[in-house]
Amino acid sequence: MAGVRVGGALLLLAAACAAGPAPAEESRGRELESLRDAIEDSRERVGVFERNERELFDRLDELDRRLGRLTDDVRRARADAREAKKAAVALEADRERRERALARTQRSMSRRAVALYKAGEVGPVRALFVSSSLRELMSR
Repeated sequence: MAGVRVGGALLLLAAACAAGPAPAEESRGRELESLRDAIEDSRERVGVFERNERELFDRLDELDRRLGRLTDDVRRARADAREAKKAAVALEADRERRERALARTQRSMSRRAVALYKAGEVGPVRALFVSSSLRELMSR
């Protein structure tokens, strides 16, 4: 009788295997396939996110490099402006000094012309008024 029982159990087991997977196993297989699909979708989304993030970091690096170059340009421009301002101040002082010297020369020449005219020496006064430049005056 024990042999009949073992044979019957084997027969039932063979029938179960021949009938296909049990509904619980089939449900579990579908669940595993669904999880695999979800994992693959998640991996794709992570890949897209990582690519976007890499692009953003690349853009930020480029902007940082540009900012550095612009900062250097601004620093140089400010230094140039300071130098130009110093030069402008020096030129202004030189201009004022030359204007004072010109005014002194004009006053001196006016006094000399008047003195020559009063002394009756018209020749030098005529040379003064006929000359078109200082060089021409000096050569006369």
